[in-house]
Amino acid sequence: MDGLLEELVALERSALDRWIKLDPQGYLDIQAPDVTYFDPFTERRIDGLDAMQVRAAAMKKMKPRSRIHGPT
Repeated sequence: MDGLLEELVALERSALDRWIKLDPQGYLDIQAPDVTYFDPFTERRIDGLDAMQVRAAAMKKMKPRSRIHGPT
């Protein structure tokens, strides 16, 4: 069981490392073809890997903005 847990954590860590760099492909690579995703920014759930890839393509076009508040 420890080997399986380590493998799962490694998969998640790798996907998250890519996500932090604004690359959603890491998560797309480990999702099942019949994935269901509930996005709080959409009216309806996202069903299937093809639909997730469309959503990810839209996310890639987003440009993050950040602001620093307070003394720097």
